[in-house]
Amino acid sequence: MERTSLPEACRGWQQIQDSLSRLTGMEFALHDGEGGPVGMASGESPFCRSLRRCGPDGAFCESRCKRRIREAAGGEGVVSFRCDSGQNVFLVPVRHGDAALVVSGGKTFSSREDYKKAIRMIKAAGGRVSMTGRHRYRYTGKKRLAGVVELVRNTALQHFHISHQKSAYQLRYSRQAALFESAGLLYGESALSDIAGTLLRCVVTLFDADTASLIFYGEKEPLPQAHYVAGERAEAVRSAGEELEKGVLAVLGESRGEYVPVRQVRRLSAMGLPGDMAPVLVIPLRRSGHPLGALCLYGADLKAEDLPALRTYVAQCAAMMENQRLRGQLEDKVEKLRTLVGIGARMNELKDKSELVNFIFEQSAELLQAERGSLMLLNHKTDELIVEVSRGLSAEMGRNLRIKPGQGIAGRVARDGAPMVVDDLEKALAISKRPDYRTKSFISLPLKADGRVIGVINLSDKFSGNVFSHEDLELITGLISQASAALEKARLALSVKELKKALERGKK
Repeated sequence: MERTSLPEACRGWQQIQDSLSRLTGMEFALHDGEGGPVGMASGESPFCRSLRRCGPDGAFCESRCKRRIREAAGGEGVVSFRCDSGQNVFLVPVRHGDAALVVSGGKTFSSREDYKKAIRMIKAAGGRVSMTGRHRYRYTGKKRLAGVVELVRNTALQHFHISHQKSAYQLRYSRQAALFESAGLLYGESALSDIAGTLLRCVVTLFDADTASLIFYGEKEPLPQAHYVAGERAEAVRSAGEELEKGVLAVLGESRGEYVPVRQVRRLSAMGLPGDMAPVLVIPLRRSGHPLGALCLYGADLKAEDLPALRTYVAQCAAMMENQRLRGQLEDKVEKLRTLVGIGARMNELKDKSELVNFIFEQSAELLQAERGSLMLLNHKTDELIVEVSRGLSAEMGRNLRIKPGQGIAGRVARDGAPMVVDDLEKALAISKRPDYRTKSFISLPLKADGRVIGVINLSDKFSGNVFSHEDLELITGLISQASAALEKARLALSVKELKKALERGKK
């Protein structure tokens, strides 16, 4: 579309329109009551651009769009339709004083079939689509499209009403509100990387920054877990790498929960940044009073009136990231529970004791990613723990190893009936570490039936080299309780079988 002379209100709308297009990946344009363009289209659809080059077919398509726009300008409600090329389009009529205007938006597909239909239509007209930009393979569901329509309608109505009243303050506020609302409406259920990317684009647009980044640090160790960047100087931020992440961590230690502006060239240089990126604003992200990471704005010199909106935005950012973290934890627990249910079902199917013992040990070792271990059952006649199956022990050691309750870690677990998670095997055993152990961490749990110990399972040497944690203990406890019940069931079945044989021999 060609640029025309714009009134001040339409110039302001152009900026909002460009921001909405960047956030949603959709085309937006402003038209007068006759369907003519007012300003430039934002995020123009490559399909419409190709159709306009297709001679009579393109002219016909454009005239039908103009007719729809003229009809929408005479009404009050939003008009939604699917154009001849299969794209979803919506028209929002607004008024600026006596002037009728229409905001068009969308130009997305509901399915791949609609997308293919548009390609075929353009090829049949002798044209071709240059697939570049955000519209490539862009599909939009009804729910999301409805959210975008509502957002654009509310933003457009508010903008042109406020601009007609010539209130610069209200105009600025409506622009900020539109960007805040769009982040929540469109990306509330996205993956963490999508949320981070959208939030950064919002920050860059909203606070007129050159670049913005989000850095997340680990809960137990202050090491960067993720670093997302967006904006004109993104490459400079990425190049700073570890120096920047350490520098931001140091600034967070000084912040006391408030944002900190970094302006000194020497300090920027120590953070791996060029001096012309000043000021750098470091805003802490906090979760339940604990630091989560930092939002950094580069080249944005905020005014006092910007701070309330910024604080609100940072709080929204932290809440969204926390929700994503909790969702991930919940999904992980559900997956682990599903695994335990499957293992329990398989245990109940196994009748042979030897096969059952091997299955229990293998599943326990796999669940905790342990390289070595053993499963020992208590011989009640000799009151000794005997190795039934092992990994990492020599065959001779496994045959000859006999442990009394109270002897060593396994004996203590059998005597006390309580699990043990050991970080340092040498200290726990009060002896030098055996050469066949790669790590010092160890976990040992009792197998119990009807409140009495029937065996012990021991696991050591995680593949990762890490120590066993209380989260590992919580996870395997569910498996061991099922295993104990299955072993007792198998023992009782074997006892019944032996009793029947003894009765049959007695009859003879």
